[in-house]
Amino acid sequence: MKIMQINDFYYPLGGAEIYFLDICKSLEELGHEVIVVSSSHQPKTSYRKKEYFLPSSRGIKSSFKIFKIWNMFKKIIKENNPDIIHIHNIYYFLSPFLLRKLFFIKPTVRTIHDVRLFCPCLNGKIIKKKNVICHYPIGISCIKNGCYPFNCKGINILNSFYKLFVTFYELQVTKELDAIIVGSKYMQEESIRNKIPVEKISINPLYVREEIKGNKDKVQENLILYIGKLEEYKGIFALIHALKLLPLNLKWKAKIIGEGSLFEDIKIEIKKSKMKTKIVLERESSLEKLKRNYQKAFIVVIPSLIPESFCLVGIEAMSFGIPVVAFDVGGIREWLKHGKNGFLVKRGDIKGLVYYIRLLLENKTLAQKLGEEGQRIVKEKFSRKKHIEKLINIYENVLNARRKKNSHKKYYFYCWR
Repeated sequence: MKIMQINDFYYPLGGAEIYFLDICKSLEELGHEVIVVSSSHQPKTSYRKKEYFLPSSRGIKSSFKIFKIWNMFKKIIKENNPDIIHIHNIYYFLSPFLLRKLFFIKPTVRTIHDVRLFCPCLNGKIIKKKNVICHYPIGISCIKNGCYPFNCKGINILNSFYKLFVTFYELQVTKELDAIIVGSKYMQEESIRNKIPVEKISINPLYVREEIKGNKDKVQENLILYIGKLEEYKGIFALIHALKLLPLNLKWKAKIIGEGSLFEDIKIEIKKSKMKTKIVLERESSLEKLKRNYQKAFIVVIPSLIPESFCLVGIEAMSFGIPVVAFDVGGIREWLKHGKNGFLVKRGDIKGLVYYIRLLLENKTLAQKLGEEGQRIVKEKFSRKKHIEKLINIYENVLNARRKKNSHKKYYFYCWR
């Protein structure tokens, strides 16, 4: 099978990109041909023969180049003739107008990796005024709840309306696609709430990469580990606040690993807190180093303040037998069972976070028991083999349905004129 994979970025920026790179590799290992299309505005990396980097067709300025970019797409499709197109994150790269054209000429599926498709102001489904999780579909409620800003002047008003329109239109186009893939029941519920047809949605949970698998060190330090983006919505400052409240006599250390706009701010906050000897801040590095950090860790903390669609770091930690403490947001509760393989804490409850971290530090037997249960859950439910099998099954069902229905044949010549 020839599969065209399209994503904003083509390097391991976050969970979606890590998954994107691994899924391309996994499909090639099974004998499928993968054609990658991504944005030209990123560090240039090369993983396979058929890679194409195109300018962004997103935004007001880029919309003037949309026909030129579409001609580039047509050339790539004619050259490679993929059987199916798999769309991932396209929020910075691909215009929904081009997404619709792709759907008219080839069977197209989309993986919705996060809630940005359902939140035009990129709040991560948080109502800012009330600081609560949003359970409304995209639409007039975004303005009523004060999430979407129209109190700006000049060109900003135009940009504001344009972004709202494009996000809404992208959702409408996504509803038309042949199949939608999500990683959790939470994302399925969000998709249904936003009127994506339930019969098109398949849940296919993420898995642990083969390169990252391993076992914990036998001699354990009391290392508290955070891995992820260094952004405010990830709850980094809530974690630092919680660490300040931990008793020093427990001889703990913490490591925060990631990239993001808050790197320097976090460094300053650690210095201000006089915790430089207790908290280490590191940028992301090689897979081998990441694996070593998991092997040394005693607890992994996920203090995210926005609903996580799944959270890959959690099951990676569990695969090493590490208990997880996390805020109860989004799809996290689908793999983190309170008191079985870690602990769920009410969103934003710093005292609760401190309580459960301390409980594990003081009770090594409990931590080991929770870690072992986590390993068992990962082996049973989150295997790469099961994920790939289901993905290929989705592709095959879409191809068979298109062959039978052939409902878009009348658009073929129109789109290629």
